[in-house]
Amino acid sequence: AGRVASRFGVKPRIPAVAISRGDDLTGRWQVVPLLSEELPTPHCPETTVWVEGRELLAITRNEMGAVPFVFTSHDYGRTWSAVKDHAFTASTSKLYAGHLSTGQRYLVFNQPKDGEKGFNSREMLVIGVSRPGESALVKTWCVQNHSTADRPAASHYPCAIEHDGRLFVLYTAGLSGRRPVSYTHLRAHETEA
Repeated sequence: AGRVASRFGVKPRIPAVAISRGDDLTGRWQVVPLLSEELPTPHCPETTVWVEGRELLAITRNEMGAVPFVFTSHDYGRTWSAVKDHAFTASTSKLYAGHLSTGQRYLVFNQPKDGEKGFNSREMLVIGVSRPGESALVKTWCVQNHSTADRPAASHYPCAIEHDGRLFVLYTAGLSGRRPVSYTHLRAHETEA
């Protein structure tokens, strides 16, 4: 998942996914845009996807507010439909989705501050989880909170991987210059919702 340009020489502003042609992961992949038009400047439509067989759910960063774009596919990612009415909010930053060995979905994202629309709020990185086999996120934990005055502002670009019963969450911190990478880990069985 990621983004694609509408033509050569322009910034990629169309959320997109790449799907393999069958089981051959070394061959050419097909790029499938999630929108037909590019998003306005200065959009960076970073996209993450949950895959469950033929059913896919994509969540895309939205620079215009605290409600990310959400898309669904029922044919392995070949066609997509926008989900217009949803209540999920996140700050305008990269999101990262995955599945735990416990059967839960997870999403790592920046949570807007209370009372904020969250447009640029990147101070609190959280992980939300579903119940096993379900799709709705029902519980969140704070991964990192940079909201206190003695800590630098954060600019999280998360990714995560589960290994040996632990989910490792990596993210960047800081807004300029060299951004250090930090990580935290959770035990998969401790994420029960």
